[in-house]
Amino acid sequence: MKKKRLHTILLAALLVITTTSFAQQLEKTVADYVAAGVAAQQAGNFEEALRQYAEAIKLDPKDFGAQFNSGAAAMTLRKPEQALPFFKVAVELKPNEPMAHYGLGSAYGVTGHAAEAIDALKEAIRLDP
Repeated sequence: MKKKRLHTILLAALLVITTTSFAQQLEKTVADYVAAGVAAQQAGNFEEALRQYAEAIKLDPKDFGAQFNSGAAAMTLRKPEQALPFFKVAVELKPNEPMAHYGLGSAYGVTGHAAEAIDALKEAIRLDP
């Protein structure tokens, strides 16, 4: 009886380990989504890139790459109003990253916010003359 019970416990443990491992393999990581977004951008599919970055942001709203690249993809699609929040978050996440300020300044500029654009672009230049 003890052998049968031990066998059952071992099988149950193996099933849990196998199921957990399989489920973990199916789950995409933030890096997977960002990489898929970058690949979509490089292929010229900016809508798909935005979808991939959105999935990454759902998993980790503080992922700089997903936020910044979302802004860049939105700008390429000529959707600067959509890009602004992504660049704002990117600047919050990495305030010393000149490209984040440049993206923010560019988005502000084309949405008619001249003063904010100038401030952001000045900061980009200050950070990387």
